[in-house]
Amino acid sequence: IAGVANALAAGNVDAAAAYLRDLHAADAAEILAKLEPGSQAALVPLLEPNELADFFEQMDEADAVDVASHLDVDAVADVLELDAGGGHVLSAMWHGIWSGQIDCDLDAPITQATRIVVHQPEAVAA
Repeated sequence: IAGVANALAAGNVDAAAAYLRDLHAADAAEILAKLEPGSQAALVPLLEPNELADFFEQMDEADAVDVASHLDVDAVADVLELDAGGGHVLSAMWHGIWSGQIDCDLDAPITQATRIVVHQPEAVAA
């Protein structure tokens, strides 16, 4: 984790992602799980699909929504792009809608074009 953390502290997201790519996907996911959500979010767009799937498989839905709150996600299509086929990110989106951390228009059918707003966890009343 030190190599990834040092690269992120230096502002070098590409070096952190390269370090993770040199590891087995499950090991990379384990290291990612130890980082703060903001750091995780910085690396998510740079991960390979198998790394991304392992990463989200190891998280519970609330933690995945927390990571998503740091990503540039504006619509359901953005969530589907991050999903890598395992359904974990999509499941986290539904959890976020249920918990109130993700807002969307529930009076209309939810499609890929549906706009979503992901709130920081502390902004959601318990």
